[in-house]
Amino acid sequence: MIRTDEGRRSSRRRAVLLISIPVIMLAMFVVPYTLLREVDAWYGSALFWMLATGAVIALNVILSADWED
Repeated sequence: MIRTDEGRRSSRRRAVLLISIPVIMLAMFVVPYTLLREVDAWYGSALFWMLATGAVIALNVILSADWED
């Protein structure tokens, strides 16, 4: 089966989206203990975690949108 340019682009896009999920998850551990270390309020890291979680959920929705039964 020969892949078209559109198929290759879709495959690359999917790979980038899949790789970005572990990167975001790693940032969820690293950022609060490094960049947000000086923020004394609890909502500094909580806001970051909520936004990062929303990003991961959005990526999962995008990745699973074309699944078929």
